Amino acid sequence: FKKAIGRMKPLPLIVTISSQERAMLQEVDTAFEQTIDIQQRLRSHVQSMESHIATTQAQIDRHFGELIDALQKRKESLHQSLIAWKSSKAEQISVNIKHGASYHTELKALKHAVQALLGDTAVDDREQKMKTMVEKVMQQNVHSSHVHNYLSKNAKMVGVTFTDEIDVNMVASYGEFKETVELKAEPQIVMSDVELK
Repeated sequence: FKKAIGRMKPLPLIVTISSQERAMLQEVDTAFEQTIDIQQRLRSHVQSMESHIATTQAQIDRHFGELIDALQKRKESLHQSLIAWKSSKAEQISVNIKHGASYHTELKALKHAVQALLGDTAVDDREQKMKTMVEKVMQQNVHSSHVHNYLSKNAKMVGVTFTDEIDVNMVASYGEFKETVELKAEPQIVMSDVELK
């Protein structure tokens, strides 16, 4: 008989639970399930961080690569503009030097002609003849009487200015680093109905 009683399963106790006790038990069960869900999501998040970091680093590299390429192209463009300006300016100056040499030769000849005219006492209306000779040479070379203006116009240099819109000091802090919320949705908890009696 003792063996038979020992093999017998005890009868379940039937406990009456109030609705407030059931609500508290449900709250504990819900919190328990939420902690399991949160832990699973955090473990999954840790596992996905490595690939996310690699993707973000590639995005940073691509973006800065594009910026560097654009800056490099602009730098090369400015260098080409400088070289083209130098070539054009050198050609213009060469023409001006040849013109100046020709003008110098004309002035030298004029100087000799004026001195010869001054030395010739037999010439009538010497002053008028000198004036005509000087005006002819001087009018053909307008820049002679305006050397400063001529040089200001023809001896300019080139420069490059940079606007404040692209501040080199801002490059050190370019790109905003911020955390984004990856887990936006509330945890989805599926609970089986618990029947308490």
